[in-house]
Amino acid sequence: MDTALLVFFAVGAGEAGPAAGAASPSHRPWQWPVLGGALALALIGLQVNATKTLRQSLDQKAGAGAVLERALRAGWMQPTELSDAPFGFVARHLLPHYLAHEGRISADLGGFNGYVGKNLVNVRVQDLSRKELRLFLKSGASSEPSHPFSEVHPHGWFRYARYTLERADQSLPAQFALDPSAYRFEPFPLSDAEWRELARSPRAGR
Repeated sequence: MDTALLVFFAVGAGEAGPAAGAASPSHRPWQWPVLGGALALALIGLQVNATKTLRQSLDQKAGAGAVLERALRAGWMQPTELSDAPFGFVARHLLPHYLAHEGRISADLGGFNGYVGKNLVNVRVQDLSRKELRLFLKSGASSEPSHPFSEVHPHGWFRYARYTLERADQSLPAQFALDPSAYRFEPFPLSDAEWRELARSPRAGR
């Protein structure tokens, strides 16, 4: 950005003396609009490129959370199988239970991960080809009929990917067991309506 601004202002600085009048910007009224537009495009391009990794990371967490939440609601998997889920998503489902049980005598707020085994359910992210993207945009269906938990979601600027849940062949047990009789499932909102309902619920103010 500093380099672009330096070039922008340097171009308008002509030589002093009679020659300056011939090269005056008033004789070329298109100069400043063109330079301003070029600078604006350059800055936009720099910002898009700088935020590419961040946008892709956020989209990947959102897409994984959506497909995992639907699998949890359908009973296809349990919260103790969130081995490949975003940290905050796991916390949403397991932190309250942890604080009421094992976490009562622990200062480790991330200890809720002890309920989750290793390498249980993985989220496979596969970028769509142009043909697949056209078919997706034309059909408007995000899920894949042949697989109940395989959906298309954004994956970075102007890109989409398919997020598919797969059970791993080898896994490791959790650190400690979750008592299903004491656990209460709290759904993670997937729509504006569900977020508004959560905001209006009595538990939201706690």
